[in-house]
Amino acid sequence: MPLKRYLIADIYGMFWHVKKDEEFVEGNDIMEVSTNKATFNISAPSTGKLIEILVQEGDPVEPGDAIATIDTEDN
Repeated sequence: MPLKRYLIADIYGMFWHVKKDEEFVEGNDIMEVSTNKATFNISAPSTGKLIEILVQEGDPVEPGDAIATIDTEDN
């Protein structure tokens, strides 16, 4: 799950609303991202389950970096 389309500035904070192995529904907010310009929520791209969080709060993130692994109903 890359952040590429949301990246507008340097990310300096992330807060996950779901935990590892927790299920979520498409459109629900699954994380909050803070940049030097704004704080915004990221919605689930589809219904699924959070398998692994690859980037923790405070870790540097570059455009296109994977931040999590999710399992979706589309798989």
